[in-house]
Amino acid sequence: MDLAADEGDERDRVLDEAPDPAFVHTEGRIAYANAALVRLLGVSGADALLGRPPTSIFHPRYHELIRRRHEAILEHRTAIPVIEQEVIHLVEGTIPVEVVTTFTMRGGRPSVLVVMRDLRRRKELEAQFRLLVDAVTDYAIFTLDPAGQITSWNDGAMRLYGYPVAEVLGQSHGMLFGAEDVDVDAPGRELARALSGGLALEVTNLRKDGTRFRVHSVITALRDGDGHLKGYVKVVRDLTEQRASAVALSASEERNRDLFDCIAEPLFVYDRETLGYLAVNEAAIQLYGYDREEFLGMTIKDIRPVDDVPALLDMLAASGAGPEARGLWRHRKKNGEIMHVEISARGLEFEGRPACLIHARDVSAKVEAERALAEAFTAVQQSQLLARIAGAAARLGGWVVEVGESTVTWSEQVCHVHGVPTGYRPSLEEAIGYFAPEDRAVIAQAVSACLLEGTPFDLELQLVSAPGDRRWVRSIGEAVRDATGRVVKIQGALQDVSELRQRNEAIRLSEERFRLLSKATNDAVWDWDMLSDAHWWNDGVETLLGYPRDQVEPTIQFCLDRIHPEDAEATKAIVTGAVESGAESWSAEYRFRHFDGSYIWVLDRGYILRDSAGAAVRMIGGMEDLSARKRYEERIAEQAALLDEARDAIVVRDLELLLTYCNKSAAQLYGFETPELARGSSAFTLYVERSEVEAARRATLDRGHWSGELQVNGAGSRTILVSSQWSLVRDKAGRPHAVLIISSDITEKKNLEAQIIRAQRMESIGTLAGGIAHDLNNILAPILASVDLLRTDVGDNADAIETLDTIQSCARRGADLVKQVLSFARGVSGQRAPVDLAHLSLDVARVLRDTLPRSITLLATPNRTLWTVLGDPTQLHQVLLNLCINARDAMPDGGALTVSLENIVLDETYAAMNLDARPGPYVLVKVADTGTGIPNEIMDRIFDPFFTTKEVGKGTGLGLSTTLTIVRSHGGFINVYSELGRGTKFKVYLPATTSSAVAAEVANEQADRLRGDGEVVLVVDDEEPIRKVVRRTLERSGYEVLMASHGAEAVALYAQHRGKIALVLTDMAMPVMDGPATIIAIKAMDPDARIVGSSGLASNADVAKAVGAGVRYFVAKPYTAEALLGTIGKALGKIPDDA
Repeated sequence: MDLAADEGDERDRVLDEAPDPAFVHTEGRIAYANAALVRLLGVSGADALLGRPPTSIFHPRYHELIRRRHEAILEHRTAIPVIEQEVIHLVEGTIPVEVVTTFTMRGGRPSVLVVMRDLRRRKELEAQFRLLVDAVTDYAIFTLDPAGQITSWNDGAMRLYGYPVAEVLGQSHGMLFGAEDVDVDAPGRELARALSGGLALEVTNLRKDGTRFRVHSVITALRDGDGHLKGYVKVVRDLTEQRASAVALSASEERNRDLFDCIAEPLFVYDRETLGYLAVNEAAIQLYGYDREEFLGMTIKDIRPVDDVPALLDMLAASGAGPEARGLWRHRKKNGEIMHVEISARGLEFEGRPACLIHARDVSAKVEAERALAEAFTAVQQSQLLARIAGAAARLGGWVVEVGESTVTWSEQVCHVHGVPTGYRPSLEEAIGYFAPEDRAVIAQAVSACLLEGTPFDLELQLVSAPGDRRWVRSIGEAVRDATGRVVKIQGALQDVSELRQRNEAIRLSEERFRLLSKATNDAVWDWDMLSDAHWWNDGVETLLGYPRDQVEPTIQFCLDRIHPEDAEATKAIVTGAVESGAESWSAEYRFRHFDGSYIWVLDRGYILRDSAGAAVRMIGGMEDLSARKRYEERIAEQAALLDEARDAIVVRDLELLLTYCNKSAAQLYGFETPELARGSSAFTLYVERSEVEAARRATLDRGHWSGELQVNGAGSRTILVSSQWSLVRDKAGRPHAVLIISSDITEKKNLEAQIIRAQRMESIGTLAGGIAHDLNNILAPILASVDLLRTDVGDNADAIETLDTIQSCARRGADLVKQVLSFARGVSGQRAPVDLAHLSLDVARVLRDTLPRSITLLATPNRTLWTVLGDPTQLHQVLLNLCINARDAMPDGGALTVSLENIVLDETYAAMNLDARPGPYVLVKVADTGTGIPNEIMDRIFDPFFTTKEVGKGTGLGLSTTLTIVRSHGGFINVYSELGRGTKFKVYLPATTSSAVAAEVANEQADRLRGDGEVVLVVDDEEPIRKVVRRTLERSGYEVLMASHGAEAVALYAQHRGKIALVLTDMAMPVMDGPATIIAIKAMDPDARIVGSSGLASNADVAKAVGAGVRYFVAKPYTAEALLGTIGKALGKIPDDA
């Protein structure tokens, strides 16, 4: 302080009031000492210090430093920043103090002002905290600054990571992470997550020697009272060996540093009435930046921030004689900087005026230091709490033995381990007595050696608690020495390791069993540490895989490099998927390269071990050689492939007739999409007659075999007839094991046999009819001749004439009947000539209009461009008339009879679907009615001779049979379409005599008009010939084709090619999935799908099914290419619907 000589007494009084010790020395002798210094040194008074050299009150180690500092202050007339030194108390010895020195004048002579602060309390707190941290050696405790750089490092961290303090301070904590974690900024993300709250997690860290190990890490952000981030504290426990360590905290940053960055304090004197300054010292001028004249022209309000002036005036108004008596205020420097000052005020008279002396100490640094101190104290409290929590979790506590004291200090956790109340302090002898008798000598010797020689110890011994429980503990002790190197105490830690030893023993036994098991098995057993990548094999790597142990790399890459390239990706995907999904195990079959270079099939199973966070850390498994099984499976597959090629249905059933195997032919026959879907099905639900199946089963079990014919519920709700051979299969012991059934579909065969029988019957009927007709003609000829003779004899006898007319009518009718019989029996022949069917149809129409009842409407439209037909006009006239009469008789309640004719060219497509058709030009005659329709059950009999549904006397049953005979004799054929209640349509196809060029031109016109533009059509039909013909037809007409043999396959193809398929052409009756179900499934995927239905039954019911399933267009089989292409063109919108 720069005090004027005439104001010395006042200035001394100010220093006397100061709370901090202070003295002034002039020319190397103490000239002034305040009361606080007297109390600090314990002397009788200030007089005991006056005249002494200033170094006399400091510890000798600081004398030289003090002399140099004070010489520098006097030479440069400046201040020296705060340092720590020690002063000497008369009784207590040395006392740590914080010292600030500055230049001043006393009595006109250059002097040095020394201000001190007592650091004993702070040193005690720091010593206690350091003792706590240093006592914990099994936990790494260290602190980080806000940037993540290490600022402190305890012994536990040094032991855990292997780095001494000097190598880590100032380094980023990222050095403790692996390179892969640093690359993804794991250290930075860890700090970021800690900012939102305390963070506890398990991570992998890196020691100095490069080894990796798993740790449990707790990181907490440290903040000051204002919430500003000051750094982090991190507590790390090694999990590699499953040893819990004592939780401790590293030493926090040196706190309370620069608490009071004091310089020489300003002094002011101001007028209490005007508040104007009367006097200021040089320190005030230097600190505030105003010169003396400026100060003397100002008031005390002028150095306050504007916001603080009202409070200042209120304080002055209330203070009376003691304004501003000790308080903390804010002052403003000339440059606008705000600082905190501690004010001491004292009233006095100055030059005869009431005034006030102000001692202003710049305590901005002090305020900031106090905030830091509060923050550090909070951190210490947090650290102590963490230490207690960690100690409880690890069952770890501390203890201290002071040399010369008779008791041992135990922490709360140590008391808990011993089973005594918290705070209990036993004697050293009693504490040793808690150890098991066999271990007492060991611990006593260790403690004695530590006390006498400073030898540290780390022992695992048995302890008997107060309640009598035996438990294993780990006891660690280290000597603490004073400045002279003498041991003054032992501090240590005690941890209950009973559970850890039990776990270790269990692990040892488990690993021993694992080693024995791996030796006993023929499999190649492996163990993979996923953290270190260490990979171990048992002897199976030699016996199974052929690799000498010295050529086996102990990493997982050895395995990955030997997986067959075709299996590698899938196998890795299985293992990775199991690890990432949290699964406990995985299995995979793949090929592994043997030492000899060949590949063997193995079944590899792996079991995944995870840490407490769920991360996979280890995998154990084994490889089983599948080579023999694979060879067996290949033979089985070859045999199965051969069986699948068989056309017969081959089935194996158990003794309860549940299916265990079937080939593809069986699956297709019985309506299953794949053989796998047929497994488990019962024969009793498959066959029509359960009793027949049971009889076949009993016969097979009794005699070992059975053969016969059975009806089966086949694909597409069809009933089929099969010829079956049942054989009993026995196991190696001769016991019945299964039933082998080989079946052949004989439905078509039976139908052909029926057709042959029907043809033979027709031939026999024809032969018989021919013989009868010949005899009847012989009988009728004289009758008709006699009638003409008798007419001349009866004259005008009306009764006789009527009788003769009746006889003649009946005889002629009989003659016509005989003529029809002869036409059916011998076939028809006659003079062949070009016939204009259009003209012929007009003649028939004229006859019909005269004979049809009024309730029937005749619709007959002539076609003037009709081709001619080479045939017998009379016979063709009879064909048209027979069909129209049948139509009339089918409409007893009236209706519509339609007769139409058109030219048509039948192509290969149509011919492939109708065996009676040949490609070429035809005239198509259509006769349709809206009558009662023909029942399905008699449809195949309508052309049989003498078959009729008319009443007796109203039909001979020869009309349709004769019609068919005539049409066939002309090289044509007839198709019939009928539905009950809706009517019947007969289509008669007669070969036309037009030139091939004309027919080809018509066919080409049809084809050109109906060509596609590359659209993709999906053809769905269970008949392969139809699929092939339709494909050829569509591809020739500019379409692309996909094919499916049943509905399920079609749905799969549509899902795969949905964006490409323009139209679906589907049969209505198919195995596995029929047409309506297929249509519904495709419509569910794509409501806008274009679909055309098709059926060989061609009934209105099929059309209704298609419409009900969402289909507008239908084409009946057999169809021509023109009909098919026309329907597809309408469905695609290429041609109008009425075209």
